[in-house]
Amino acid sequence: MEWLEGAEVSEKNITFKQAFCFAIGLLKIHHVGVHHVDLCQANMVVILRTSWGIWLDFSCAKVQHDYYHKQELEYDGLLPIVLVCLYSC
Repeated sequence: MEWLEGAEVSEKNITFKQAFCFAIGLLKIHHVGVHHVDLCQANMVVILRTSWGIWLDFSCAKVQHDYYHKQELEYDGLLPIVLVCLYSC
């Protein structure tokens, strides 16, 4: 896997569009029945000068496991938005 300098997500390099991309990506992942289960800043990268936000490391993912659905969407899924707010506010 290629190393992308500056792709690590922080409150200083994430844009609102990228945060939105993470949220939409999470919804699409859930739509096919996959739950990441390990949503954290270390498992997120942004592609600089784009609106791309990408979830990484699905090694803990669960398939068709509704127990994780609510937690990921209502709590953990807010992480990208929180990072944008930390930088913008």
